[in-house]
Amino acid sequence: MKKIFISHSNEDANKVKALKKALEKHKSEFIAIVIIDQKSPGQYFTEKVTTGIDECDLICPIFTKKSLNNQWLNQEIGYAFAKKKGIIPIVSNSVLKKLKGFVNSQLDCPFRFDQFLDKSKEAASFRKSYKEMIDHIINIGQTNIRPDNVLIFDSEIHPVIIRQGETYTTKVRFSGTIKNGFFDNYIEHLNLPFRKWNWDSKTLPKSGHTDPGLLNGTVDITTEYRHSTKKWPVGKYLIHVRLYEHKEPGKRGRKIVTQNIHEIEVR
Repeated sequence: MKKIFISHSNEDANKVKALKKALEKHKSEFIAIVIIDQKSPGQYFTEKVTTGIDECDLICPIFTKKSLNNQWLNQEIGYAFAKKKGIIPIVSNSVLKKLKGFVNSQLDCPFRFDQFLDKSKEAASFRKSYKEMIDHIINIGQTNIRPDNVLIFDSEIHPVIIRQGETYTTKVRFSGTIKNGFFDNYIEHLNLPFRKWNWDSKTLPKSGHTDPGLLNGTVDITTEYRHSTKKWPVGKYLIHVRLYEHKEPGKRGRKIVTQNIHEIEVR
């Protein structure tokens, strides 16, 4: 069960309420932590915040026009980053390019929504973004925060808009320590039940479930691999560029070490 700390502006109370309610529908998976809802007479607010973050597994900051420059939001993210907590933001498209600090415009933020004058449209867009986030956490359980043994993990996907059947390229750099590691892409369509895996044949020449990768020890590598979108349904996709480790060759038990998430569109 994961504890998720929701970081927000008080002006976005409706969004917090909607997200908390959605998380609570998965009681066996999540506990939502909303500090403003916790009653602790005599306790300093800052102490409540730090305790909440200390006890959480993930922090979910909600970035909107109202919260972009919120002091508390930025401080909570900074504290969570220092504590090596997973950070998985939900971001309004209107502020994406204005993000600064630990969550910035260079960080891949796939869970986004649009803000409208029509609040019902905005609520629907926000609902879609947090449902995608919840599905992602349940199915994948990973974030963009890197473990201590990973110094660098950068990735690029190009092109990000592609015609059906054409080839896309993944460029990835890893610096750190690993055992029997390899690179892999997990592909998921945003609106259809289409899923597949595309691995890097240079670091995983044999793709059986018990076969190890070739990255071992202290590694500093930059590489590219290409895959076709033949027979992919048109639409938008999340590409999870992953680094795997396989501690016991010959046995099942691959582990995702870290990943970045990119969005592409197949037309």
